[in-house]
Amino acid sequence: MEQAFLLQHNFRFWWNPTTGAKIEDAGWLWIASGIENIDPENNEEVDQTPYYDLNGGVDSTVIGLQPTYTFEGHRQYNDPAQNFIFDEALLDIEKKRRGEFLVISPKKKGLKGPASLVNVKPPGGAANSKGEVSFEIHYSGLPEKLDDVTEEPTPPVTPS
Repeated sequence: MEQAFLLQHNFRFWWNPTTGAKIEDAGWLWIASGIENIDPENNEEVDQTPYYDLNGGVDSTVIGLQPTYTFEGHRQYNDPAQNFIFDEALLDIEKKRRGEFLVISPKKKGLKGPASLVNVKPPGGAANSKGEVSFEIHYSGLPEKLDDVTEEPTPPVTPS
């Protein structure tokens, strides 16, 4: 049987500072340049209740969840997404931290919905290293599941 692994670099991550933006709308920022690692989580809320018929055991029920993504890498000063996150949203508490987040898998499945930029960590590290950065994107509620994403947003042109 032939093995087929989904390579992580084939996932696409997009941020639009406008909540409710459609895929065909302008303003999408491709999150890729300088990013080394992405860690998705479901941030699940779990009710754990012991019942007599479980003989001392506990029943677990997922009663809520929030998909989140942690991004880690190096500060890339020519990248529009990083420039927005670290130059515009870093010290903003509300307005510039909210927008629309789109994730597209290599199999063209997607998640899209309103989200927030959180835990933005500006560049840091050793004197002779690239500036290490991290940030998270948390969906607000459950994102819309997209079964066949045939077109991706067009990234803004980076000046040379």
